Amino acid sequence: MLYKVRVFFRDWWVNIPFISVILVFLSQTWFVLSNLEPTEDLYYLHYNVIFGVDLVGPWWKMLFLPVNGLLIILVNYIISFLLYDKYKFLSYLVSLITILLEVLLLLGTMLTIRMNI
Repeated sequence: MLYKVRVFFRDWWVNIPFISVILVFLSQTWFVLSNLEPTEDLYYLHYNVIFGVDLVGPWWKMLFLPVNGLLIILVNYIISFLLYDKYKFLSYLVSLITILLEVLLLLGTMLTIRMNI
């Protein structure tokens, strides 16, 4: 099993996206932690174009954004690992799509935080 993990992460089509996803995740976490202040005020948690702000909550619920990013990374790389033996192209595709999802989550996080400032 450990050999399969080593082979999986030595592949450049898996390794480079994984490093970039981790960098995007760390920048998202840093952005949230550096701009978030514990307060009794309510934060805007979701904005809808049609209705405007439709979800408010305490400051700690803003921490769910990086947690969701971590869950996306874990689930997608587990799926990619399981697909690697039989379907390498699908494994590569899942690894690359993870970058896109994390970048979109980073942009959503930045917009949500900036909406509250």
